[in-house]
Amino acid sequence: MTSAPGDGRARHGDVSFARHFARLFSCAPQFLGDPVDVPGGGHVAIARYVHNGIASVVTLGLERVSLPGGARIELLCEVVETQKAAAEVTVRIALQRVMGALGDAARGPFQPGDVWINDVPFLAGTRIQAIVGVDAQWSGRDQNVHDENGAVVGWVNEVVMLTRNEGKRVAVDGIVPLIEAAAAAPAARFDVLRDDMVEPPAPVPREPCLVTLDALERGVRWMQRDADGRYLAISLTESAEYLADPENFTAIALAEIVVGVPSLRGFAARAQPGEYAMLEGDVWSFGALSDSGAPAAGTRPNPASPHAAPRERSRRDPEESV
Repeated sequence: MTSAPGDGRARHGDVSFARHFARLFSCAPQFLGDPVDVPGGGHVAIARYVHNGIASVVTLGLERVSLPGGARIELLCEVVETQKAAAEVTVRIALQRVMGALGDAARGPFQPGDVWINDVPFLAGTRIQAIVGVDAQWSGRDQNVHDENGAVVGWVNEVVMLTRNEGKRVAVDGIVPLIEAAAAAPAARFDVLRDDMVEPPAPVPREPCLVTLDALERGVRWMQRDADGRYLAISLTESAEYLADPENFTAIALAEIVVGVPSLRGFAARAQPGEYAMLEGDVWSFGALSDSGAPAAGTRPNPASPHAAPRERSRRDPEESV
């Protein structure tokens, strides 16, 4: 049913959010079913905007619900118009997740790259089994919501339906591979009947990794795969004398290190001989080892080598190696 002036359900959404959606989609909303009761006595409406062959399903009223950090959001999910029911189902599931009423998920927004994977497909006749939060990179739209004076009052928390393989890939490698795949096939991202847009995550090789005892205690801040394909992990705080003593090293499974440092999983799974990963602050940098920096076979690395070695250095979004 299309809302009309005076329709009480329209009051469930903040005026700024309702105006934002009206400007964005240039059409009136259709309200879907009864509002959803939420803790604290509030009500959240589910509405649909149909425009240019796309169905955009949103919440209206969620921004009034108290969330961690004071976040003020409304949910959004988009599909092709003929699959509009799928977006409604997804928004209702996402709403449960945001309210902390879905399994062990914490209460709060779907942050970019935050993925939820169900045990089985939740849309009959499809392979859709997961939901992920995306940022403006996904749609190219500003997700901030402004009031009449231009002040930011909240943001649109867009969620996207994923297949199981897509969900697993995002959980491991972050949202960037999915965004790149969607850019190459724009229509696929709105189609719940699609095949996988990305390959499943690469497995971590069943290889040992030589790691310093200091890194096990302080944390790994450098990992490399040398020219012979061997893995090495250090903390970057070790002295030359420390690294020269074989007693300060132990070999453990690469997969075990990744469990302790999940942000290294992508690198561990895909690193080629002669590549490194280095943690600077809270951002991982990746690059190739120079001939002078790569440790020779049978020797321990010089602690200065990681800093002297990098060339062709690149910086990626931290999510890319989750």
